[in-house]
Amino acid sequence: MLNRRVFAAVIMVSLASVACGNASFFGGGAKKKKSANVVNQTPVAPSTQTTPQIGPKEQITQPNPNTIIYGKDHVFHIGDNLLDNTSCKEQVTALPLEGTAYFFQFEVLNDNTTMSVNVARICGVDYATNTYEIYSGSSRIQGRYLQRLGTSVVGAPLTLNRGTYNIVLASGLGRDGNSSKEDLDDYIVGNVTVQGSQAIRPINYGAYQK
Repeated sequence: MLNRRVFAAVIMVSLASVACGNASFFGGGAKKKKSANVVNQTPVAPSTQTTPQIGPKEQITQPNPNTIIYGKDHVFHIGDNLLDNTSCKEQVTALPLEGTAYFFQFEVLNDNTTMSVNVARICGVDYATNTYEIYSGSSRIQGRYLQRLGTSVVGAPLTLNRGTYNIVLASGLGRDGNSSKEDLDDYIVGNVTVQGSQAIRPINYGAYQK
């Protein structure tokens, strides 16, 4: 199932005060690829979630009232840092480990707002178990697996009412090549753009270990 109950960490993000680091986006091509082994994943109970780290506000831009961009000129490293055979290794290893899941939180200010999400930069997705999800409180309202070796992801349009929502990108379990040991995929995302038909407001973004 896509739902791994990541909402426990994101609904309390306004209470966290530890800032995340960040790093610039590095160019480079893909190298050796991992095999993609889909595995069953046990949902993470809320009590096992760590307190999320909140990212610096300067990595949020709002070019107009209907658009929010998280990490326009930066990327966020998702994974567990076990990446001997990861593709995009030059890009991934150049960045500090940030977390095994990231959330991007925003507020819809008017009912019946049509919203879309475009994650314009992705590199290093080698397992078929990484996920993109949107939560309203504790309810998952959209979710999908990320495409292996994909370079972007576009969410299906949603019509939302007033309230707070969280986009969550999380690392999934898999195996490198013939390895018998599972690890969490390491990849990077950046330029996470939220577009609304009416005004929206950024709140926070950050990372946590799931």
